[in-house]
Amino acid sequence: MIPLLVIIGYLGLLLLLGLCSNRFFRGTSKDYFVASHSIGPFLLLMSVFGTTMTAFALVGSTGKAYERGVGVFGLMASSSALIHAACFFMIGIRLWVYGKKYGYVTQIQYFRARFESNGLGYLLFPILVGLVIPYLLIGVIGAGKTLLPATAGAFPDIFINEGTPFRGGIPPWLTGLVVCAVVLVYVFAGGSRATAWANTFQTIVFMVMGIVAFVFITKSLGGLENASSLTLKTEGNKLVRTQFWSNGAKPTPVAMAMKVLDLSDEELKTRIASGELKEVAKDGKRIGVIIPRGLYPFTKTEGTIAAGGKHSGVAEGKVPKFPLQSRTVATGSFSRKHPKTRQPITGDDGTVKTYEREYGIPPWMFLTYMFIPLSVGMFPHLFQHWLTAKSAKTFRLTLIAHPLCIMIVWVPCVLIGSWASGILPTVPPDKVAGVLSRMLATLVGSPFLLGLLTAGVMAAIMSSLDSQFHCMGTIFTNDIVLHVAGKDRFNDRQIVWMARCFTIGIVTLTYILAMIAIDANVFDLAVWCFTGFASLTPVVIAALYWKGATKVGAYASILATIVTWFYFFQASGFGGEYTVWGGVMPVAICFTAGAVAMVVVSLVTPRPSAETIEKFFPQSTRA
Repeated sequence: MIPLLVIIGYLGLLLLLGLCSNRFFRGTSKDYFVASHSIGPFLLLMSVFGTTMTAFALVGSTGKAYERGVGVFGLMASSSALIHAACFFMIGIRLWVYGKKYGYVTQIQYFRARFESNGLGYLLFPILVGLVIPYLLIGVIGAGKTLLPATAGAFPDIFINEGTPFRGGIPPWLTGLVVCAVVLVYVFAGGSRATAWANTFQTIVFMVMGIVAFVFITKSLGGLENASSLTLKTEGNKLVRTQFWSNGAKPTPVAMAMKVLDLSDEELKTRIASGELKEVAKDGKRIGVIIPRGLYPFTKTEGTIAAGGKHSGVAEGKVPKFPLQSRTVATGSFSRKHPKTRQPITGDDGTVKTYEREYGIPPWMFLTYMFIPLSVGMFPHLFQHWLTAKSAKTFRLTLIAHPLCIMIVWVPCVLIGSWASGILPTVPPDKVAGVLSRMLATLVGSPFLLGLLTAGVMAAIMSSLDSQFHCMGTIFTNDIVLHVAGKDRFNDRQIVWMARCFTIGIVTLTYILAMIAIDANVFDLAVWCFTGFASLTPVVIAALYWKGATKVGAYASILATIVTWFYFFQASGFGGEYTVWGGVMPVAICFTAGAVAMVVVSLVTPRPSAETIEKFFPQSTRA
């Protein structure tokens, strides 16, 4: 109960902070949507960083590092540190200038004016909403997967949680409901100002708690060297960027299918005596067994022999300084992945689960992943945060400190995920979102500290949900209702209430979809969301820097992007990890298709009017 009470206390403080921001609410739609352009440097840094560090950054990166190793840091963190800052400078500041000068509060308002097209807004609206909703889902899913292990045993007679080892834990459906309700309350009350305040508080919490979690996990594993040594002995290829075998050969992508074996003490002794299993002991105590294709540590808990599997390994090296988790002894067999969908194929030997066991990061995947961070240039919720800035100088701190903040958050998460591959039992793709929380539950001995660390993870998740929920209400109100009916037909109070009502609808839809997709891989789902936004950035880059960009070119770019994106999305099995041509990420192809379409079509279609060019490129007419 202690971790749960700590988390409840954290949510209560967050609610209080959000409601307090309502005292500063000026009652105008401009204040509700963009905080009257009053946010200073520190709040802007914390709100922008907080809204980009979602469940993807903490929960997702840890899970993906568990699967592929430390190279995940290079995939997203190192490239994002540079590309995000470049996007803030090249795109964010210029959009802030236009937004403040002409009163824009959404991207669509800018694009409609820049390309002289109302229809462009109607095309973009469903696309932006459709891409943001999966982004919302990963937050709700990540929250549920985080709280379940941390609260296991709190209510054993109420929450059975069949199919999981976390009897008595708060189930994901209840966690998702509470998180959505808390976020909705303070966004409802204070709009952009409440979002900025809450994001600042939550960002500080999850950065501090992330560092604390890393320190305690490292200490529990006997230090950095010991933690890495344990992983090196069992999953050494997780500590290098590319595929690694001791003999230099690259592994063939395969899927391992696990068959569960429940063994009594007598059966275990018999198999050890026969040589089928090899006992590993230290100081006279049994710490694990070696079976074909893996090292399987175990303990006995409530009559069940515990274990978890690894692709390969031996029992040499230092023993972790913590009690091993309850696990199930298992043996492994191999089966190929489907050549098109890359989904694991179930074996013919009675296996019950399959999961991907492809290691490392191919060079082309590593290179083309650099397109993904461009997505911040088209995030509608980030656009809204930019517009809250007090002045262009407010961006300075964000440009300098954002890369450092990324390093502080991602380094611990990726290392924890890589270490987990040598500690936790084998986790299938639909369960990797719980790797971070399982590491915390396994290695952190103090219930109070576990509650604080779990609250930190929840803070990272909720710091993005609020911005995205608020953004959805903003674009629906301004880009659909007010654009069609006319802003003069409504007063500020009515406009704010329209935004609030649509936000409630989006929150409800998000919760329902999250419960349907509760086992989705958080990292992979987020990558597809980012792929869509990144592939749309040629539109905003052309709009800002090319006078010759036309509305027909914008239409062509958007349509080319969506067609290619959807083709690859369905080829991936609707959300799985997917590459083409030996590791090329689909985002590279979608981005290129959008850029080529924009340039080619704009060159052969009429340019915008002289008035529009003068409006957005005022120096272009000066001799």
